[in-house]
Amino acid sequence: GEVLDKRKDGTEVIVEACISLLRNEKGEIIGGVCIKRDVTEQKLIERQLRYQAQLLENVSDAVIAIDNDYRITAWNTAAEKLYGWTAAEVLGKKLYQVLPTTYLNGASEQDAVKAMQSAGKWVGEVAQKRKDGTEVIVEACVSPLLSEKGEVTGLVSINRDITEQKQIERQLRYQAQLLENVSDAVMAVDNDTRVTAWNTAAEKLYGWTAAEVLGKNLYQVLPTTYLNGASEQDA
Repeated sequence: GEVLDKRKDGTEVIVEACISLLRNEKGEIIGGVCIKRDVTEQKLIERQLRYQAQLLENVSDAVIAIDNDYRITAWNTAAEKLYGWTAAEVLGKKLYQVLPTTYLNGASEQDAVKAMQSAGKWVGEVAQKRKDGTEVIVEACVSPLLSEKGEVTGLVSINRDITEQKQIERQLRYQAQLLENVSDAVMAVDNDTRVTAWNTAAEKLYGWTAAEVLGKNLYQVLPTTYLNGASEQDA
């Protein structure tokens, strides 16, 4: 079994002890012998691995590791939730069989490899398929895994789901295009009456460019008089 001993200098050492009885020719116990093996370093490594495993399971981003043959060696709880595959289903399988991936924004796998070689990591956006076939867009941060000798033993990727963010950005771009193509002047202000939107038609109508007015108080840019007996309170 394992025991905790103290050295002469007071420091602790964890040892694996094997105790045997010593007997004489008559089979009588005359003593004992104890063989102890220092397992302190091994236990420290095991403790560190458990700590790292707990960290992986508690981070909100998907963490995936592969070896040099692209076989999955780690797949945390967040990865299970994001992609629909359990760790038991994917460990040992080829990554591209589990997670079809398309690089976005003109990037490629070769770009990722070059970035890791020069900067030690690659950060970019990719589209991937979940177990049910639906698409998810993630921001991936990929880094090489190194051995004690500095040799690459695999890769680890930290993936953050940005699907909703990208959908919002797409919707905002669409709305911005609509605003730029309507014939009427469209302007928006915040609660402090500072201009937050000013479309092309507004530029043509009032002579101010968007760059000139954004962030300024509307009343400073556009002095307004209500007509036909109306007032700001009526509006």
